[in-house]
Amino acid sequence: MHTQPLLTGQVHVWSASLVQDPSVLAKLHASLCADELARAGAFRFDVHRRRYSCGRGILRSILSAYLRTDAASLRFTYSATGRPSLNGAELEFNLAHSDDVLLIALSGGLRLGIDVECVRALSDMSAVARRVFSPGECAYVFRDGTPDPRRFFRCWTRKEALLKASGCGLQDHLAAIEVLQDQVTFDPQEDGCCSGSFGLCDVESGNDCAAALAVLGPAPEILNFTWHEGN
Repeated sequence: MHTQPLLTGQVHVWSASLVQDPSVLAKLHASLCADELARAGAFRFDVHRRRYSCGRGILRSILSAYLRTDAASLRFTYSATGRPSLNGAELEFNLAHSDDVLLIALSGGLRLGIDVECVRALSDMSAVARRVFSPGECAYVFRDGTPDPRRFFRCWTRKEALLKASGCGLQDHLAAIEVLQDQVTFDPQEDGCCSGSFGLCDVESGNDCAAALAVLGPAPEILNFTWHEGN
């Protein structure tokens, strides 16, 4: 698999499908560690087991290409909120998926978070928006008294990307931040969380999805790639 050099101030965003041929799924599955296999096996439904195994296998494939190592040899540690990181590697990464759409963001040292959501109608969208969005965000989301799903999920993914970049739990701070601007100061004053000025930007995701990236510091240059087995 070929990768471009990851330069200072850049973030590489990889998109992939979590629907793969059985031969590809078998290869990805073979790279997982015992802990990942156990987590996959804990899912009740096949579709969730398949998405988890495929996503972790693709993550290993991409990371191993940058690190020039075998995918199965990678060892992860996890934060209190479940955020994975690599032992002994100065490579920041974060991943998100919605249905069968996977996004993985990587940098050479920038603290980052990424999120993606398939745009769809929600029966309680109005109530959720009023609970977690600021007055300014609600004015942006609501059109003629009805929430616009694309605007709703644009705000939602920007919030989640920022909270993931800061290392905070997602539900605790959703209403405390406003994400309509491209540079947002966030100071959660919580152990294990990162404070500062975060750059926010929308990310190309296709498939009628909304996606966002947050980094600690100014917004980076983003390079987009698509993962295919063997590319």
